[in-house]
Amino acid sequence: MPMQISISNAIGGDGGAQGSGNRPSFASTNSFTFDGNDDTINVGATPLNLRFNRLDTFSFSAWVKIDTTQQNVILSNQLAPSTNYRGYYFAVNSAKKVIVILRSTTSDRFYFISTTDINTSQWYHIAFTYDGTATASGGNIYINGIADSLTTSGTLLGTMESFDPLYLGCRSNADNFFNGNIDEVSIFNTELSASDVTSIYNSGVPNDISSFNPISWWRMGEAATYTGREWVLTDQGSGGNDGFSNTIPAPPAQPSTDVPS
Repeated sequence: MPMQISISNAIGGDGGAQGSGNRPSFASTNSFTFDGNDDTINVGATPLNLRFNRLDTFSFSAWVKIDTTQQNVILSNQLAPSTNYRGYYFAVNSAKKVIVILRSTTSDRFYFISTTDINTSQWYHIAFTYDGTATASGGNIYINGIADSLTTSGTLLGTMESFDPLYLGCRSNADNFFNGNIDEVSIFNTELSASDVTSIYNSGVPNDISSFNPISWWRMGEAATYTGREWVLTDQGSGGNDGFSNTIPAPPAQPSTDVPS
């Protein structure tokens, strides 16, 4: 039987509920460090409840700290050139900007690019919200709780629904690997409001987001189990979409105790 090591957080390992009774309050105590070479979390073929299309509402949220300036993918279900990289892509690009791509084909896609730089060695909260209007004005990027000025381009007329694997920390299992730390990644099937994002940012300290009803919420350390071969990240949202690591080291090397604070 494989060795199993459970990493619990300050709420007793359930990863989601706020403190009540004798239970301590919520705390984020771990993140995962990605080496920029081959570390990934694989959620498998994009689950039905995470397959969004151009007329759907959805949002992404994550805390990130990049170590190097490169194409640092936070999450994506774009896989191969043979599918025109159809799907969604949430990253910090080599120009240190937050970039979101919603793509049907190479010529039928939206680009959303932030104005504010994401500098190395600093924690940031990043969120993207989309209102389902299939217009470039329907997307917003928030950095540390504030809506950022965007450069937008393109049109999206075809389907962006992707059946390819959903990864955290890379685009496919072969490129645009994240270098740095990622914490508290969540996906919603709603357009978060500006006040929602501000609440999630919480003045720079991760907090309990269960009241915002994430479809998926990977705590990136808390509520994770090491099986002897891989990390299993239990989905703390309603979707049941657990993630499985590739090459991320065993404890005590991981998870990291470097977290936003």
